[in-house]
Parts: sequence; structure tokens; C-alpha cells
Amino acid sequence: MQLAANYMFTEFSVNMGYAIGFHYSVIPSAGSDAIAGTCESERHPQTRFFDTANFLFGWQFRGTSDPETVKSIEWVNRMHDHLATRFPASFDKNEDILYPIVMLVILGDRMRDAVGARRRSENDRLAVHHFWRDIASHMRGSHGPLVDFPATVEDAERFAEDASIGSGSRHPPVARSPSCSSSSSTTSTSPVLCIHSGGRSS
Repeated sequence: MQLAANYMFTEFSVNMGYAIGFHYSVIPSAGSDAIAGTCESERHPQTRFFDTANFLFGWQFRGTSDPETVKSIEWVNRMHDHLATRFPASFDKNEDILYPIVMLVILGDRMRDAVGARRRSENDRLAVHHFWRDIASHMRGSHGPLVDFPATVEDAERFAEDASIGSGSRHPPVARSPSCSSSSSTTSTSPVLCIHSGGRSS
């Protein structure tokens, strides 16, 4: 994953991956609760993009065992702990938190299938699966550490399909926060890398 991130990622691929992958975070309606409730995606979409991209792609640049990656993941965990006090339903179910992470395992193949391109090699698919499996092992929800990450790429595909079908029945729809258009927000100061054109980190 580090080789791919440092030599294959481009500004276009990062933007495309975020644009396509973002909505998977809100397919479980509980996930949309926190995202809509904080209003960050509506009021400051570019800041929200950079925050997310710097986390996800910074981890890939550095690798899962790098101390900065572990520190960054723990920062995300603490941020989620704080948000869980306002939006408890967004962080109390293991499968809801796993879903967008599992989607990152199979998103590349789905994008290739959509345009009729050749799928990645088996080794590439395994590397992606193992990477996100290891990231998930450092993450937690209100219930505790994440568990039951799909054991194989095929299991990840089945998990995603089952979760997509059942997501609408697990939680009630969440309304858009009426304060989004008027409230102020703070700028993130998360300890992450900046991503530059060409996919390399500074």
C-alpha cells in the first residue's frame, strides 16, 4: 500500500476516491446523523475533504505500523468519542462503523467494474484488504474495539452487500440540522500530512 500511495496516487485519484467513497459513510443512516449534525460538509466542504483525505491517504503513505499513523488513528478515535456524546447512534454499532472501512477494500474494483477496466491483481487486492483490516484493528466505537472485520476480500464484498440492503432498517432517517446555515465552526487542527499534486506527502 505504501508503494501504491507514493508512486500511483494522483490528485485526480484522491479526489475521485473521496467523491465516490464519501457517500458510503452515510448509507447507514446512523452515519449520516453525525455528518449532517456537525454541518461541516455543508459549511466547509473543502476543509472536510482535506481533513478526511489527509487521514486516509496519510495512513497509506506511512503504513499501518508507523507511530504517526497509530497516533493519527487515536486522534480520530478521540474525535469520535466526543461526537458520540452528541450523536450516540452514529458510533454504537460495530457494523455501522465497519461499513465505510470495508467499502475501501472493494471500492477500487467497483470503480474499475463501472468503467469496464481490468480489476487489480490478487496480490493488490490482498494488500488493500490487509491494510484496512489493520487500520480497523486500531479503531473503536462506543461499544469498544471494532471486531469481525471480514476475513477475505470475498467476505468484504458479501458484508458490503448485506449491509447496503439492511442499512435502511437499522435506524430511522435523520433530518438535516436546522443550524447548519447559521452556526459557526472551528477549523480542524488534526496532526496529519498534507497531500499535494502527484500523490506524495510532505
